[in-house]
Amino acid sequence: MAEFEKMETYPLLDGLVQKAKTVTEKYTVGGKFSYDAALAQYGSILHCLCLTNIV
Repeated sequence: MAEFEKMETYPLLDGLVQKAKTVTEKYTVGGKFSYDAALAQYGSILHCLCLTNIV
């Protein structure tokens, strides 16, 4: 914890925030995040994973 407290930048967190922003921008329709647009892209993959009990 002491190492974390000494840090002035947080590359891992910065990277995760940027990835979240990228996904949000990609699936924003009319100024709002479109869950349907995001789900359409990945829904079939998630469905298959659920059917095989991977997730």
